[in-house]
Amino acid sequence: MKHFFLLPLLFALLVTGCKGKETVPTELLLVSNAKYSKAFPDSVERQKVVKKNLGRHFKTHKLEVQNFENIEKELETFLKSKEDKERRYILFVEPFLFPIITNSSALSKFKLQVISYGIGGNLSSSLIGLFHIGVSQEYIFNEIKSAVIDDYKRTKKSPVILYDEQNGISKGFNRWWESNVEQRDIAKLLQYKQSTVSKDLETAFEEVPNRTIYLFAGVNNRGINMVNREKFKNKRVIEFFTGYGMNNRCVSHCVDIKYAKLLKEGLTSKELKEFILTENKSAVN
Repeated sequence: MKHFFLLPLLFALLVTGCKGKETVPTELLLVSNAKYSKAFPDSVERQKVVKKNLGRHFKTHKLEVQNFENIEKELETFLKSKEDKERRYILFVEPFLFPIITNSSALSKFKLQVISYGIGGNLSSSLIGLFHIGVSQEYIFNEIKSAVIDDYKRTKKSPVILYDEQNGISKGFNRWWESNVEQRDIAKLLQYKQSTVSKDLETAFEEVPNRTIYLFAGVNNRGINMVNREKFKNKRVIEFFTGYGMNNRCVSHCVDIKYAKLLKEGLTSKELKEFILTENKSAVN
């Protein structure tokens, strides 16, 4: 308990320094790309959440990159160019970038820690300190189970869950369902591929008219975009975590995670303070 009360004080000393003792200057580093920000405006909002919560402690530096394909090289060039070689950086990045950065032997030579977020399992390997703010797969599957049970009770019709066993967040869903759901007839699980999604949707509605379809799109987004939207007008198709079907208007609802809330909880946690204070070089979930 005493250790917990010391954390805010130690965190303040790290940021502001104290007389008689040299401290390492630390900055919050945000990277962005104009084309990506325009295509995914939510990423800009997430950076605002990070800046609001950590910007009060650290000076913020924003690095505009030409493209994300060369992010490792661009970050290395930036870090080498700094006159203050001892300066530390707390880097916040989108989920698709952190595997490249945290597994970079070139970037591991610098005083760098990474904060990111996402959904799925725990992360264990990292050459650079990674603080991952995430939602566990177990939690997600339980939420889906609750939604399906409520739907079944309301409509008296078993919905269909289209999942992909090979990739994405739905990998392992079928095995989890068999182990955690006793009443199997509350839903029909159907594994599908990118090439069969349109046919699978049609078949599901032909079997039981006006039933609900739950859909893991993810890696099969191209198949979703090729679905004939006219055939599913006024149908209840709910897509998890991606909005590809909403763009094509073949999906009626999209369910996603409240990432702003997720980030805020992680950014204000005592675990993050400990991660920064100790200059942790491992993956912390």
